[in-house]
Order: sequence, then C-alpha cells, then structure tokens
Amino acid sequence: MPQECAEVCASFQKWIPFLAGAEQRIYHPVAAVHLPCSFVTAYEGKLRAGNSPLLSSRLRRGSSHLEKVRRLRLLRQAPPESPPEELPRHRPPHPAATPKIHSSALLSSIEAEVNPPSDLNFTIIDEHNVQMSWKRPPDAIVGYRITVVPTNDGPTKEFTLSPSTTQTVLSDLIPDIEYVVSIASYDEREESLPVFGQLTIQTGGPGIPEEKKVEAQLQRCSISAMTDLVFLVDGSWSVGRNNFRYILDFMVALVSAFDIGEEKTRVGVVQYSSDTRTEFNLNQYFRRSDLIDAIKRIPYKGGNTMTGEAIDYLVQNTFTESAGARKGFPKVAIVITDGKAQDEVEIPARELRNIGVEVFSLGIKAADAKELKLIASQPSLKHVFNVANFDGIVDIQNEIILQVCSGVDEQLGELVSGEEVVEPPSNLVATQISSKSIRITWDPSTSQITGYRLQFIPMIAGGKQHVLSVGPQTTALNVKDLSPDTEYQINVYAMKGLTPSEPITIMEKTQQVKVQVECSRGVDVKADVVFLVDGSYSIGIANFVKVRAFLEVLVKSFEISPRKVQISLVQYSRDPHMEFSLNRYNRVEDIIQAINTFPYRGGSTNTGKAMTYVREKVFVTSKGSRPNVPRVMILITDGKSSDAFKEPAIKLRDADVEIFAVGVKDAVRTELEAIASPPAETHVYTVEDFDAFQRISFELTQSVCLRIEQELAAIRKKSYVPAKNMVFSNVTSDSFKVSWSPAGSEVLSYLIKYKVAVGGEEFIVSVPASSTSSVLTNLLPETTYAVSVISEYEDGDGPPLDGEETTLEVKGAPRNLRITDETTDSFVVGWTPAPGNVLRYRLVYRPLTGGEKRQVTVSANDRSTTLQNLIQDTRYEVSVIPEYQSGPGNSLNGYAKTDEVRGNPRNLRVSDATTSTMKLSWSAAPGKVQQYFITYTPVAGGETKEVTVKGDTTSKVLKGLDQATRYALTVSALYASGAGEALSGEGETLEERGSPRNLVTTDITDTTVGLSWTPAPGAVNDYRIVWKSLYDDTMGEKRVPGNTVDAVLDGLEPETKYRISVYATYSSGEGDPVEGEAFTDVSPNARTVTVDNETENTMRVTWQPSPGKVLSYRVYYRPRSGGRQMFGRVNAPATSIVLKRLKPRTTYDLSVVPIYDFGPGKSRKAEGTTASPFKPPRNLRTSDSTMSSFRVTWEPAPGRVKGYKVTFHPTEDDGSLGELIVGPYDSTVVLEELRAGTTYKVNVFGMFEGGESSPLVGQEMTTLSDTTSEPFLSRGLECRTRAEADIVLLVDGSWSIGRPNFKTIRNFIARIVEVFDIGPDKVQIGLAQYSGDPRTEWNLNTYRTKQALLEAVANLPYKGGNTLTGMALDFILKNNFKQDAGLRPRARKIGVLITDGKSQDDVVTPSRRLRDEGVELYAIGIKNADENELKQIATDPDDIHAYNVADFSFLANIVDDVTTNLCNSVKGPDTKVIEEGGGEGAPGTRAEIPLQPVEKTMVRQAVPLQPMEVNSGADIHLQPMKDPMPEQVETPEGGCDPVGSPH
Repeated sequence: MPQECAEVCASFQKWIPFLAGAEQRIYHPVAAVHLPCSFVTAYEGKLRAGNSPLLSSRLRRGSSHLEKVRRLRLLRQAPPESPPEELPRHRPPHPAATPKIHSSALLSSIEAEVNPPSDLNFTIIDEHNVQMSWKRPPDAIVGYRITVVPTNDGPTKEFTLSPSTTQTVLSDLIPDIEYVVSIASYDEREESLPVFGQLTIQTGGPGIPEEKKVEAQLQRCSISAMTDLVFLVDGSWSVGRNNFRYILDFMVALVSAFDIGEEKTRVGVVQYSSDTRTEFNLNQYFRRSDLIDAIKRIPYKGGNTMTGEAIDYLVQNTFTESAGARKGFPKVAIVITDGKAQDEVEIPARELRNIGVEVFSLGIKAADAKELKLIASQPSLKHVFNVANFDGIVDIQNEIILQVCSGVDEQLGELVSGEEVVEPPSNLVATQISSKSIRITWDPSTSQITGYRLQFIPMIAGGKQHVLSVGPQTTALNVKDLSPDTEYQINVYAMKGLTPSEPITIMEKTQQVKVQVECSRGVDVKADVVFLVDGSYSIGIANFVKVRAFLEVLVKSFEISPRKVQISLVQYSRDPHMEFSLNRYNRVEDIIQAINTFPYRGGSTNTGKAMTYVREKVFVTSKGSRPNVPRVMILITDGKSSDAFKEPAIKLRDADVEIFAVGVKDAVRTELEAIASPPAETHVYTVEDFDAFQRISFELTQSVCLRIEQELAAIRKKSYVPAKNMVFSNVTSDSFKVSWSPAGSEVLSYLIKYKVAVGGEEFIVSVPASSTSSVLTNLLPETTYAVSVISEYEDGDGPPLDGEETTLEVKGAPRNLRITDETTDSFVVGWTPAPGNVLRYRLVYRPLTGGEKRQVTVSANDRSTTLQNLIQDTRYEVSVIPEYQSGPGNSLNGYAKTDEVRGNPRNLRVSDATTSTMKLSWSAAPGKVQQYFITYTPVAGGETKEVTVKGDTTSKVLKGLDQATRYALTVSALYASGAGEALSGEGETLEERGSPRNLVTTDITDTTVGLSWTPAPGAVNDYRIVWKSLYDDTMGEKRVPGNTVDAVLDGLEPETKYRISVYATYSSGEGDPVEGEAFTDVSPNARTVTVDNETENTMRVTWQPSPGKVLSYRVYYRPRSGGRQMFGRVNAPATSIVLKRLKPRTTYDLSVVPIYDFGPGKSRKAEGTTASPFKPPRNLRTSDSTMSSFRVTWEPAPGRVKGYKVTFHPTEDDGSLGELIVGPYDSTVVLEELRAGTTYKVNVFGMFEGGESSPLVGQEMTTLSDTTSEPFLSRGLECRTRAEADIVLLVDGSWSIGRPNFKTIRNFIARIVEVFDIGPDKVQIGLAQYSGDPRTEWNLNTYRTKQALLEAVANLPYKGGNTLTGMALDFILKNNFKQDAGLRPRARKIGVLITDGKSQDDVVTPSRRLRDEGVELYAIGIKNADENELKQIATDPDDIHAYNVADFSFLANIVDDVTTNLCNSVKGPDTKVIEEGGGEGAPGTRAEIPLQPVEKTMVRQAVPLQPMEVNSGADIHLQPMKDPMPEQVETPEGGCDPVGSPH
C-alpha cells in the first residue's frame, strides 16, 4: 500500500470506534463504514477540502420495493487523537462529549469563508433513484456543487444547482454499488467545505426475504418551490370513467406537494378528447382545500384523443396572463394520456417548450413511447414516465413529484440568477480617524456577491487616490497611509464578479499633525529619564538655583507614573551622586520638591565618570529601569569635562540611551556633540548664561517628547511578529489557496495583498486572526501573482510575508448534458462546450450493470455525437471529458437509456365463439412484453371495453359479450417504455340459446316435489324436466309448455335424493339446463324412533330402515342441557344401537341419519332420558284439594336422603313450573296458589349427596269451589286467676302445613288466647314461628290487651320452609324467655309447641334446657308429627302436656282440654280459680276449687263461635252465646265453668 494511502486510511479508521457511539441510532453496525484505499487515494484531494468525516449508512431495499427513509447525519468535527474512553459504543453521546476540531490526515482543519449546507438527508425512491435534501447555509451563495462518486471504477457525476434549491434526485444509480456524495455551497469567489455522505442501494440477496410492497409517504417540494402548474388530462373514451379516478387521485397527490396560494404555486386543469376545455384556470383557486375539492369534482369528458390540438390550446389559452400565468415564475405542464394521439404533436409541443414551459409526459397503457418523448422536455429520463395500467400510477407518483419539484427549483435558480440586481452595502460609518488613517465599517449587501471595492478619493488636486478590493465577508477596514488634514470621498461598492452595485458614499477628513509640547499629552508615553546635572564649583550657588528652576520646567512636561514617565536625578562633580532613583517618586509634586531641595555639592567636572555611573548604577532594574521602555539622559553642564568622555558616551548610547546635552557658558559644543545622540540639531543645546534656560526649554521638551514617541514606535515594531511559512495550494486557473503559519499572539487580523506580479491593480483581503488561509478567486489564468501577508496589531503592522504563485491553464467541464434521439441501439449525446482551449472531447460510456468500457473522441468544435451499436433497453453511464494541453479537465457525467425492442403480436385468431364469449389467440410479440392490451368494440357501434393479460399469455376468452354481435378487436403489446403497434381483427358471437334460471323446489312431501323457475330468454317451445335418483338408476321425465314456469313431480320414492334438470327447448335445440337437487321427505311410518332399556349410563335406540343403498346409520346425541355432540355408527341393515357412557338422569336429544355414498339422508329425531342412580320416594298420594291448593304425601326414599324437591305445573302448561324444597323428614307438603279447576302434574325427587333421584309422579285437580270449614266451638270459659304467667307459643310454619291449615292453627291459637286475662300484671303471651329458621312474631310484652293480641293472631303470616324444631326450641330459650323480651321474674314460664311433622334436627337437648330453666313445655302434634318426639319435648306428665291429632280439623276436639290444662299451669299445682261471667269484664261469682286435671280423651260439645276472617287487618269479635242450651253444656268434674251457667 502506498504510504500516502496508508496514512489516509489510518486517519479515517480512527473515526470508526468513535462513530459507534456518536451516531449509533443511525449507523448500525458501524462496521459497515468502509472506504477502499484505492478510492481514498484517488479522491483524497476532494476529501481534504472538507472538515466533516465521511459517515456511511447503507440504505437497504428489497427487490423492486420501496423502503423506509433512512438519514445520513453528518458529524462536523474531525476525530480526536483517541476517542474518549467514557463514550459508550452503543448509545449517542451527550452533547458535552462532542470532540473539538483537530487536524486529520483525511480532513483539513482549515475553514472556508462560505458555510456549507447542513442536515444532509437521503430518501430511497426506487432501485435507481434517491432523493437528496439539505438545509441552506446562512450565507449569500451563488449555488451548490454536487459530486456523486462510485467506489468502483465508474465515472464521477458532478452538477450544480441554484441557491434556492434544497433537494434533488440522484438518478441512474446502480444497486449494490457504494456511492460517495458530496455537496458544497459556493459564491463568486469561494467554495465551502464539502459535506459528505455514503450510500448503497442494496437489493434483496440470498437470505433476504421478499418484502411486501409498502405505500410510500407522499413527497413534498421545498418551501421555496413556486410555479404555474397545468395538468393536460386525456378524457377520451379509452380512459374510462373508473380509470379517470386514478388520474384525479394522482393530480391531488402532486398538488399536495406544493404550497398553494396566489403568490405561491398556482394550478390549472385542462381536459381534452375530441375538443379541449378548461376545467379551471391558474387564477381560480388559491387555497389547497378548495383546489383539491375542485379536482375531485372534475367530470369525465369522453371522446377521441386529439393531443396535439390540446397542447396548442395550452399555448394560446392557458399559459397567458389573462388565465393567471405570471411572469418570472417557473411554468410546468404535465400531459397525461393513455393512447396515441390522432393528430400531430411535435410542433405544438415544441412551441409549448419555447415559451418556457417545462413539459412532463405520463403515458398509460397504450400510450406511444416515441410520442411521449416528442411531447416532453429533455432529458427524457427525467421527463417521460410510463405505466402499464392506471392503478400503477401510484407506484411512480413519488418519482414524478420529485422530478417536478426538482425542475421547479432549477427554473427558479435560473430565473433568480438572470434577474438579480447587485444590492449595495449600507450604513457606511467612519469609526476611527487619525492624521494618516481612517477605519470604516458597513453593513453587508443582501445580494450574493463576490466582494467589495473601496475608493478613497482626496478632495485636493494632486492627492493620491486609494482603491482597495476586499472579500465578501469583510465589513470593516482600517485604511492607512492617508494624507494628514485631507478630506476624502469614501465610496464602497458591492461586487458580483465585475459587476458593481451603486456605491454608498461618505465624506471624512484626516486629522492635522499635532505638535506636542508636553509629553503628558501623548496617548501612551513611557520613558525612563535621567537628569545628569553638573554640580562643580564653576556653577556657583546662585546659578545652581537657576538650574533647579530649569529642571522643574522640564519635569512638568512629563506625566509621572510607574506606568508612564519615571525620573532620576544625578549630580556630579569629581564624583557622581544619585539624588533619587527612577523608582523613588511616583508623583510630579514629590519630584519637584526633591529638585528644589537637593544640595549643591561642588568639585571638578568628571563628565565621563558620571556617564559611566548613569549606565552602571542608574539604568538598572533595581533602581526602576524598565525593559522595552525608551531611556533618555539630559546632560546639563557649564564647562569642559575633566576626564575622558567619548567612550563612556558611546557605551551609554549603545545601551539604547538617548542623550541630550545642554551646555551653559563655557561648555564646549564639540564636546557636547560628541556626547549627545545624533542629530546634533535636535540633541545639543547651548546658552550663554543660566538666565537663558527659558529660551531653549520649549524646543528641548519638544525634541525629547518626539524622540520618546519614535523610540516607543521602534520598540513596538520589534514586537510585531510577522506571519511565516507561506504555502500555496489548490491552484486552479482562476484561484489558489494561500496558507501561512500564525504570527504573534496579539495579532488582530491579517491583510492579504495580491496583484499581478508585473503591474496590475492591488487587491486586499482581510481575514481574522483565527484564520491562517484564504482562497484568492477571480484570478487570471496562467498569470503570476505577488502575494503579501501582513500581520495587523493594535498599534501597527508587522513586516510583510511575501511570495508568488502562478495560476493554471483554464480547465473546466462541459455543461448541460443532453440525450436525444434514443433508438434500440443508439442515442445522441450533446453538451455545452467546456471553457478554455479544449483540444478535443473524449466520450466514455458503458452499461450501468457492468461491461466493457468504450470511448470515442471528437473534435473541440463538436457539440454532439451519436453513440452506436448499443444494447437495447439498457441504461448507460456517459462521461464527456474535455482534454487540454496540460491534461484532461473535469468530466460531465450523466445517464442515458436505449429504447427496448417494441413490436406487435401477429396472426390474430378467433375461436370457440358462443352467444356471449369468444376466444382470441395470437402469436407473441418480440421483446420483453409486460402485458397484452386487448380492446373489443361492437362494429355497429357501442362502448369499447378493454382487458389486459400477462406478457407470457397468448390467448384470452372474452366474456359478457352480446349475442349475435360482430366485434372489432385489437391486441397491443405493452412494454416498460410504452405500447407497440396494435394487431386488429374481428369476431362474432353466436345466436342466443338460453337457459331457465333460479330453480326452486317447494312443497316437498314423501312422494312429490314442486318446482318453479325463471323463464329462459327467447322463443322457448317447451321445458323438458328430467329427474334421476341418486340412490339408484331410477329416472323420470316430463314436458311442460314453454309459457309455464312451474311443475309438480309425483310418484317419487320417500326419503330419496333426486337430481333435477330443466331444459329450455328451442327450434334449434336445447339450451344449457338449470339444475338442482331435492330430497323427498320421510314417510310417516318411518319417522318413529323408539328409546327403551334406559339405565343410569345406557339406553337403546331403535328405528325403521331407510330406503336405498344405505351404507350406515349415524346416531347423534347431545345432552339437552348443553355439551359436546357425540355420535354412534352402525352398518346397514342394523336398525338399533345401545348408546353407552351416558350421564345418569340426563335427557338427550337424538337424531338418526342414514349415510349414503353421496352423503347423509333425512334424519329422524327423538329424545331419551337415562335413569337416576338414586331411588325415588314411593307411594305418592294427593288429598285435601281446594280451589287453590292440595296436599301431596309420599313415603320416604330409601338411602341417605338430604331432602325432597317437589315440582308442579298444569298438565297443559309446562312453562308455569313451581318448585318447593323440603327436608329429609318431611313427607307431605301443601301446594298453594293454584288455578281453580285445573289438573296439576306433580314430581317428587329425592335429593342425595351426589344428585337427584328420578321423580315420583302424580297428579291432582283443584276444585271449582271451596267447602265451608267446620267452625271452632267454645264454651265461653275464662281462666280467672291472680297468678302471673308468661306463655310463649312456638308455631310450626313449614311447607307441610299449607296455607288453609295454617288458618285452622290461627283459630286454634285464638281459642287459647281468649280464655286468659291478658295484661302486664296478668298473663302475657308471645309467639315465634319456625321452619328453616325461627323468628319472633311478637314478644311477651308486645300486646297488653286481649283484643290487640287476638288481632295479631288473626294477622299472623304463614312462613313456609323446613321443620327444624330443635333449632326453634333453642331460639325461644335464647330470645323469648328473656327479660328484654318481656319475661317477668315471678311469672310462671310456659312454652307451647304446635307442629305437624317430625323435626329434622335434635329436639332432646334444647327441650331439656328449657325445662332446666323452669319452662313448662306443652307439645301439640298434628297429622305427621312424631308422637315419641312430642313426649321427649313435653314436660311430664305426658298425658297433660303432650297432644297428637290425626288432622288439622281435629284441633277443635282438644282446644278445651288444652286451655283447661294451660289454665291449671298458670295457677299452679294447688288451686284453680274459675269465674263465671258473660265475658271479659262481666259481673259474676268467684270461687276457688281444687285442681282437677282434664283427661285428653274427654269429648265435649262446644258452643260454636262465629268464624274469624283471615284477611289482613280484619277485626276479630268474640261473641259468647246469650242463651246457651242446657243440653249442649256438660261441665266436667273439677273443670272450668261455662260462662253464665246456673248454680
């Protein structure tokens, strides 16, 4: 590897690890960044012009598909010596981590005056085109230079764009080739540093799957793109109304890319066919939304294709000022057509282009490719587009939009550059004025300029005029070497090349040269001054005083300060003596004081010794002497020196001490001149006596001050370090770059003066101190220039750095590459000449896809040539290279494409014609045919229809034709570049012979099928109906008249599938049949399906055999409650199956389906239910029927039953299902709220741990009316006693009682209540009702009167539920026999249980607890009550406390016995109080008798009471008989007396 290449590669590779962190989100993996060293070496010169590292991003794309946009971001710094270790490799750095600019072997650190563009981005369009966009720099520029360099050995493409352009399309790129793209901005004099990007369009290779086509995002033009845009739209018949919508959609997409407005982009639309009409002009719509709506509303026109006439219409009517076209704006026309024009287009298209319209053509389907090129602008590659179908427009619309936008930007650039006026600078001001210089500043011109020209014209005759030229970035300059006290006219011009602007002018005058008397008036006067005063005896004391006065005058001329002037005083005679040193005094007052007081010493005059003393002892650092400060010694003496003085004086002057000598009286002038510095005229002064000092003081002071200033200037001059090491580079024919090493650290700027070495005008460029290079432009070719670089400091200029350089011969590139006259094997290449003395042009060309590189040479006078013997349908890269005496110039690069071979198909044939179809066949056309385009039109007139087929197809069946019609046919081959010539022919369809339609089968039975159909077209003679069994070969046929559209087929086999065909019969034969199928129904006898032998998991299903050749039967079954359908299969002729693995007690829906070889037959349906694993209850009985209720009783189910479920519903109404749940010990329940006179079906299920039993079934009918119940009778007895008793009634309210029986219980309770005297200090009665859960109906102290208590009894609600007696007994102990429930401490506690069944829980423990708490328990059982359980509950003795009756109606038989025994329990075991009377509160006699228990077997007649109503809220009236019948009263021994009985 060459050393230079190795250095460049090594420098570039330093960037790779750094970029891995800096731009990871864009470049991944960074290993993709790659440049071959051969490329780096070849283009190192171009790369060194930039200060931005080249970053690589691979833009990948699947074959022939769009890809998402990826951006190439440019990092505008060179790499550090080593990337920061803390910078992560896989995430972007913090902005603070961005490296500073350093030098690099690959990239120059020198900055140009013109800023480059920024934010460079690339967007893939397709496999050969990439959109490139950027942001404009802030400078005033002339344009952009873009270079596209392939990394293989392909040609470089370079072109320029106008300054308003911010995007362009890089076209004709080769897939899988890396390209380096650079863009630089330039003005008339300088070019910016380029910005680089690398891209590769990668196609899908092995392992890369084909991507789905994605819709590209619509492109937009730059914000500066403004144009007059006109669409010329083909609206001919060949387009079609549906396809016309695709054209409108494309127009909407294109106008959406522009900013629409009156002063922005305007749009017009013209539609043409046989004639041309304006849809709307350029000045009609200025809002995008209005414009888009207008485009969408454009109606389809129809007609022929008169394209040439339409183009001429644009010239005459559309691109006119009256139609809204504007001067100075780009003009664009887009011609959209789908066929070959029927008139001439070449001349109208040329006239349209000649008025400045850029024309684009879009061809669709059969558009003629040559015609499209004749219409469009050049180059055709950017202006001509073609698609095979209308729906393909969307695939290329982004490319069209980009080319249109790019064309508008280029037109804008040309318009701006052609019309631009150079604007002058402004605000010219003189900021600093001295006697010899003026500093001026101005505001820059707003135009794109190449520099400024300055004129300083003196307003006096013979004065020197100063003319200076500076660069475009310079806006301030200090012009020197002017004449003092002179007025100047100052003109500043902005220059664009040689074109000046109007000048901006001011008048200014330089200052006069001022004579300074006092040094203190200087701006920055610094000096160390020593007065060497002769103090010898020859002076005398009187004259010494005059010397002091002279010194005081001199001192006052200086500004005394450590930073200004310091003064020392040395008196000498025989020996020198320092009166005070330089750094002794800082104020003039102190020095004057010291001068007026220093002593006169006397002695000889040793002047030489004194000067040596001044040199060695006074001008030293320790005494205040300062470096780089003027040193002055003023000698004052009155006589000849007594010692040698010349050599001490020489040494003192050699030590840079300026010596002034003042002689008085006898001083020898020659001696003074030998001592003083030259010239003597300004450094030696003599006076005749000491009184004459005043005469020379002014002149001496002026001379001293002037020398101090001169010495200061000389010292400063020594510190002005000049620039060094001038180097020239980048030498061209009109420019070169001058570089130098920096001057001193305090340099303010550099002035570069250059002119033609032999004569010529001098030009000046000012650059800031931070720059060490400048590009000098607009130079003459082959000319030597003298160049000086002058370092400018605050107080002056350093020495110039001089050099010379000679420009090169003029070498450039040709421009405006044109490709025209493309054929299948040639095209013409044209160009605009290159500048300079071109010897010849060399054209190099080769296919883009690779191949042999070929070249031709033409003379320098040629402007075009034809390249021949090319490959058809191939893209070529073409380079035009000018050759000069000194070598080749820059190449003009571009691309061209030969036409593909287009032809037409041959040998068109028509065959297989029917009434509505015909087949077209042809021989294939030559070349790469993409599609064939077929049109067919009735010869007699009518709409043209079209169809396309693939390019590898050579036949097509045309359908949907009219019968007996002759058609004109064309077949055209469609290529990528357009359509070939059409092949024409004719074909004819047959006469129509139709078919009936819409065959419908109806009214199907087991032996008949009804048919109907829609009649066939034409003159039908009759219809022939044919049917055939699909089970066997049985067939049938019948005919019906032609005006009939229905029929009935009879005599068919049951359960048989038939294929039925209906033919329309014409005179010439039959048409095609309409066909259908019908399945006869199952015969009534065969419908029966029997289900029997049900077990818990199986059932047998039996059916009648089906007719025909049955292969097998499938029996489908599914639980009715839901679940997966299953099936069993048996082979014919078996007709039964046992279904197994069924769920117990589950109803299944069954379906039996015969299977034939053609499929399933008719199904038969049934249902079956499996048996339950649990045994049901037994012996269901119903009784006690009323209008609304009846009782259901059963015997318990065997096993561990958990309860019983009772369901009931009217036999004819399954939906009104009622349900009750009772406990395991219940065996009876009363069903209530039933309908009168209705038969009910009753099911009783046993409920077990694992499920339910099968039901025990029965039924009962309610009555139409209720029988009157037997009323309760009462003797009218009352229990009279002073004893207190708290009685709690515990009433069973379970389902087994029923609402009518509960009414009997309420009457029974009322009879008990009315016996007792109720009150807070008498008897209290509370009541709790229970079933599944007990509840307190009222507490002991709730009701304080008998009447209130009886009303509560009458309104007692029926609860319903199970019989949990034990729980209820425990409940009244915990809740009712409590003081807070009304229990009194001294009252007797009595509990009365009334129940009709066996308890479902334990009763022994809770009853014992009650008795243990002193509660006397009564137990009254009814019907199904368990007698043993009653005895376990009741208090002993059982014959008093336990009762059991067979039915609720028998409660009347025991009411007196119960009340008598309860009365005895209230009083206690010793006495009984009985009071006769007529009722509560009635007068009577009172007596106490011994207790006589009543035997429960006693039967007594009772006085009947009026029955109580049970309606809620009814009043209860107790009415004892007034006249009881004696024979109806029987008084038991020791019992209670009847009310009102005689004694």
